[in-house]
Amino acid sequence: MNEIINASPAARRRGRIALLIVFGLVVGVSLMVIAITTSGNHDARSPGGTPRTRTPVVPLSDRPLAQSRFIADLSTYYPALTSTTARWDSALVDAENTCLDIAAGKDADTVMRNTALRFQRGDVDLGWADGRRIVRMVEEHEVCASFAVGT
Repeated sequence: MNEIINASPAARRRGRIALLIVFGLVVGVSLMVIAITTSGNHDARSPGGTPRTRTPVVPLSDRPLAQSRFIADLSTYYPALTSTTARWDSALVDAENTCLDIAAGKDADTVMRNTALRFQRGDVDLGWADGRRIVRMVEEHEVCASFAVGT
């Protein structure tokens, strides 16, 4: 300890510079790790910011019939929501989250509003009536049962 106190001003300056570099590296690496681990894991459209994990997309032909029919019906009214594999897969995740709202006993207005917000995309603007239509499709095609939600 006495060596540090008795060190020359140049040696103390080099020590401070080294300490700042190490601190900067620790902070920089920490920020990079946080950015990498949190990017894409949260759905900004999902009410409550519920995290969701991305898994490989299961082809629509390998999905339960209820989900395939739901996507077919959804594409009739909202083709932009199902125009690509990523979009229809996202729509199914959104449908599952709607099922979770229903299973949680949320009131109808909340479920419909959340559904409209959840399904909305930059190029697809949805309102409460659209949320109601999508909830009806989810119920009509028994999508919740296909996700084993509420059964």
